[in-house]
Amino acid sequence: MRKLTLILLVSLVSFAGKSQKFFGFSDSTFAVGQIHQFKSFHYAICGSHTILVDSLNIPQLDSLIEWMEKHENIVIEVGVHTDSRGSDSMNLKLTEWRAEEARKYMVQRGVPESRIKAKGYGETRLIISEEEINKYKNTDKRMYEMMHQKNRRTELTIIGI
Repeated sequence: MRKLTLILLVSLVSFAGKSQKFFGFSDSTFAVGQIHQFKSFHYAICGSHTILVDSLNIPQLDSLIEWMEKHENIVIEVGVHTDSRGSDSMNLKLTEWRAEEARKYMVQRGVPESRIKAKGYGETRLIISEEEINKYKNTDKRMYEMMHQKNRRTELTIIGI
């Protein structure tokens, strides 16, 4: 029952704030502070600390680039987040590298650097607290992993119009 309540609560909170807090690429009006959250975003690690934008992300990034070409006045932040596993400092570095890789991909495809800020947040902005997640650590591994996955995300935030 607790699991169902949590899923329902997360869904309702997401839905309730969607009209103001979140935006989609098909929307026609935008505001500073609105967020677009990619459904899933993958990074590949090649060698020592080399983070590459995974080929699975290319369609999402290309859609973002196309959207930015249509809305030439919008400035975005690419914000990357981890879950709470691992050290604070490594999670922060990892997200900084990942955000920078996404920014570089977009710049290489013609988006002006001045329109994209890369920001790694590490585990500083968890959607679901570690305390809540740990309630499922020994009882429901699937829920435990799903909750960690909710915290691992790449978001676009409109920071200028």
